[in-house]
Amino acid sequence: CEIISSLLNKIHRPVVISYYAAKFFVNLCKTKVLSVDHPSVSLESLTTLVHLSTKSTINKCVYLYIECLDTLIYLLNGNSSLHHTAMYTEQLLSKLFIYIFTPTKILDEHADESSVVQLRSSSLTLLAVLSSHHEDIKKRIAEQE
Repeated sequence: CEIISSLLNKIHRPVVISYYAAKFFVNLCKTKVLSVDHPSVSLESLTTLVHLSTKSTINKCVYLYIECLDTLIYLLNGNSSLHHTAMYTEQLLSKLFIYIFTPTKILDEHADESSVVQLRSSSLTLLAVLSSHHEDIKKRIAEQE
């Protein structure tokens, strides 16, 4: 845990290493080796995944972003204790709405249609999971409709 935690805490870390370090902790949760309440999972992995989901270089690794969103969905779905420790930024919510409504603003014209559909689907699902625990997110979704 300490080695992987140190990867999550490096300031100049590549995006892919950060993702796999966070994913490692999530996989340990899936196999019941770690509890989702473990600090490395709830604070470091969750924060890293939220941060990676808002990076601006999405064109270069759109599938990595989709994986980040899907991993967040797995980690948060049904874990109300994690919802309280997660720091949902305005930046994350704004990105999710952009991914849903205007993905072409962040994806170039060479992005294939399946990646756009996957990105929208994962964003909608994550918003649904988040809104099930946060009234302010529900209100924000209602405003967007």
